[in-house]
Amino acid sequence: MLPSLNQLKVGQAATIVAFSGGWGIRQRLQQVGLHVGDMVRLKRSAVMGGPLLLSINEADIALSRCLAAHIFVRVMTPS
Repeated sequence: MLPSLNQLKVGQAATIVAFSGGWGIRQRLQQVGLHVGDMVRLKRSAVMGGPLLLSINEADIALSRCLAAHIFVRVMTPS
């Protein structure tokens, strides 16, 4: 089973492979610029269940852990 985005460790990079949830969740993720095939890197993870700071397509975005749980990724191994 693929890990969700909120399971990444700070500094890890991954490729988005799928979204789960209903139409509204998938639409919201696409509105903030997240698409299947995109590479993301977790830059920061806020304490106490706060948002995740992601680097994607040369931009930084904050995403709630709730939404991140609906994004499934393939973790990239360091080369």
